[in-house]
Amino acid sequence: MRSGGRSVRRGAKLKGIRRVKQDGKVYRYHRATGTRLPDGIPEDHPDFLAAYLKAESQTGQKKPRRGASPRAGTVAHAWWQFTKSDAFLDLSEGYRRRMMAHGDDIVAKGGKVPIDQIRAYHIENDIQDMDRNAARTRLKAWRKFLDWAQPRLVERNWAKLVDMPKAKKGTPHKRWSADHVAAFRNRWPVDTPQRLAFELMLFTGMRICDAVRCGPGWIDRDGWMTFKQKKTGGDALIAFNRDLPPFADAEARAYLSECLNARTERHMTFLATIHGTSRSEKAASNWFSDAARKAGLKGDQRRTAHGLRDTCCARLAEGGATAHQLMTWSGHESLEEAERYTKDADKKRMLTVDDSGTKIVQVQNT
Repeated sequence: MRSGGRSVRRGAKLKGIRRVKQDGKVYRYHRATGTRLPDGIPEDHPDFLAAYLKAESQTGQKKPRRGASPRAGTVAHAWWQFTKSDAFLDLSEGYRRRMMAHGDDIVAKGGKVPIDQIRAYHIENDIQDMDRNAARTRLKAWRKFLDWAQPRLVERNWAKLVDMPKAKKGTPHKRWSADHVAAFRNRWPVDTPQRLAFELMLFTGMRICDAVRCGPGWIDRDGWMTFKQKKTGGDALIAFNRDLPPFADAEARAYLSECLNARTERHMTFLATIHGTSRSEKAASNWFSDAARKAGLKGDQRRTAHGLRDTCCARLAEGGATAHQLMTWSGHESLEEAERYTKDADKKRMLTVDDSGTKIVQVQNT
């Protein structure tokens, strides 16, 4: 890579980086400018190199003057305190990023307002011109913020007095039919990373942000795969290398085993790049979407990685999994969401014909 006449060789030890280890994690900063460099990716990753070179290009430039600290008692100061609290830090990384975006906007609009003067109508005014879904997430940010602030800074959580806007129905991720699954398998052989990613998500139901982090270290000696989901922080437990429960998809597991056995190299993560580094979440999502398109799944037939999670959950329910069993496997935190799959499966079972040709009908006492 080259920037401003300076090149960086992939795999070389980068100079001018200050590495700080805290709580078992290494934080990296560009020494000359103090710029925080990306976390969670190796130093030869393209995203890291791009950030490093950008910081290098600013070396010698005058650093912007740091603004004054927020005045105590204001919304800005309260928000600054909130972002350092356990209530904020216990949120998932993705949720914290979304909260910070809303917080920056709130502070820009009314950061100098005394926090104890905030009322419900201020919050209503803040969200009134926003898109409905954006207004919903902004109101949730207000509620979490004021939950923390009550009673130390405000007498009540005024955001809870504001009606939550109704959500707009988005375009759902479509499930993969047997034909879609067959099309992808026919296009990508078992020794390709695209096929491994597909089988991994179809069998486990994990999101692609977890699939790129998944590796042998997630599987214990008894064959259980356990991990904390990146998006929600919820726990998932999957029978990976052990006898499957009756409701699990044995065929999907067999295909996944075939893909894992076909690997010629072993890395910390199953979906590592050819350089042995972990894939970034965003890059992996685009990479998998491209693989689906090359399998002919485009236009009305377009299918996504998240659609595989939906397909896996539907198959588990159709295999006889209860809502609680499905929640344990998939990591869903809402019983209502899990019951949506089991209720759909029950409807099909009610109208299924058994081997004798008799329709199976559910009978309920009234």
